[in-house]
This record gives sequence, C-alpha cells and structure tokens, in this order.
Amino acid sequence: MRATAQTAPMNQEAALLDFARRLRKFKAGRRAVHVRLSQLRPYNRRHQHLRIAVTTFDRLVATYEAAVFQMFNDDLVIICNGASVADIDHSILHLRFLFADDPMLKTDERGYLPFCEWYDLSANYEALLRMAQEMIDARARHEAETAAARPHA
Repeated sequence: MRATAQTAPMNQEAALLDFARRLRKFKAGRRAVHVRLSQLRPYNRRHQHLRIAVTTFDRLVATYEAAVFQMFNDDLVIICNGASVADIDHSILHLRFLFADDPMLKTDERGYLPFCEWYDLSANYEALLRMAQEMIDARARHEAETAAARPHA
C-alpha cells in the first residue's frame, strides 16, 4: 500500500494569493478592494459585526463573480470581475453606515479613506500580489507569536 501525505487545508491568505496568481492572464475588467476591518475598534470587530460585513458583499458575489476572502486579522479582500468602482463602493457605503461611529471611517484632509485600499488589476496587479504575500507573512508572524506565548506542557 502506498502512503500519501495529507495536506493541511488552505487558509484564506494562501487562497487569496493562489486566486490572484490565477488571474495573471485575466486582469482586464477586474477590481479588488482590501477592507481593513482589523483597524476598527474592538467593539466593532465582534463576531456579529464581522459576519454582517462579509454578507454585505453577497450582491457582488452573485452579480460580478466576486470572491471574498476573510483574513486571519478580520480584514476582507474582495475581487470582482466587471464591477465598477460605484458598484463596489455601494457595498463599502453599507459598511461605513454599520461602523459609522468608528474613527477609522473618517476621511483624511485629502478625502482619502484609509479603511479601504483599491486595486484595478489592469494597472495594480503586482500590488495586489504583494499585499496577498504580506498577508501570508503577517499570518505566519502572528502564529509564531501565538505559539511562543503559549505555556509549554
């Protein structure tokens, strides 16, 4: 009998990078947005709020073949095919209402909203790949820190 190695399930960060790499030849018409839920106050990062945040993008999933990835730190990355900025921003607006009391949702003096990072894959594909790799690296650091902090038996 031949032994086979069992592989661990792919985490969301690795799935994001894998998905992004597969889009290399299909970048045209695709947009992505990185929603930094990890920057919200703890009160706004409760399970029920995060679940609502994920389901806010269901319309994009159904209409624009969107993929939603929930990172270990609660950030979301949404990648859409054929959606306009306005289409995606409609869902972002719902999040802004949900978390309206959080300081992270305030725009800066230039009108920039640090809550979201936008990617037009036709122009910013490499930036998306870098962000996905940074998420993998951040998860690895987090897991190492968590393991080091656990008491050893």
